[in-house]
Parts: sequence; structure tokens; C-alpha cells
Amino acid sequence: MVNFAGYLMPLQYGSVGIAESHRHTREHCSLFDVSHMLQQVVTGKHAADFLESLTVGDLKELQIGEGTLSLFTNCRGGIIDDLICNRI
Repeated sequence: MVNFAGYLMPLQYGSVGIAESHRHTREHCSLFDVSHMLQQVVTGKHAADFLESLTVGDLKELQIGEGTLSLFTNCRGGIIDDLICNRI
């Protein structure tokens, strides 16, 4: 367990190493708790346009209840962080 943003977060489980945890996620499935991440609601007529100007991906095509992994970029397209965008 490591301290991450005020939370205790596991890096690996039991005797399974990081590489094996990664392989399991790629080949099968893993559940990740992302509740420690910032959640921000953006509303308004041009919310999708605004978010698409900051991220990569076609957020306007998301249906209600759908989400996608995206990247938050700087003005030159460099990656600042990854994020999950949901349409609610």
C-alpha cells in the first residue's frame, strides 16, 4: 500500500507482482477504484465543444451513460494527464 492523494492505494496484490497484475488486466479483467480522482461536472450549451478543445476523442458521440478514456492536452497537444469522460 502506498499513500496517494491522501488515500492508501495498493500497487500490487498479495504475492502477485506488478507485471503479472498488468498481464491479468490485459488478458482478463480487473476492477479499479477511481473514486480518489477529481470529479468535475461541465455543463452548458457548448460543454462538449469546450471539453473537446482540451482532450482527444469524440466526446460529442458519447450517449447518456457512456464514458471513454481520454487525454488532457496542453495547447501544443502534449499530454498533461489521462482522464475518464462520462456523459451524464
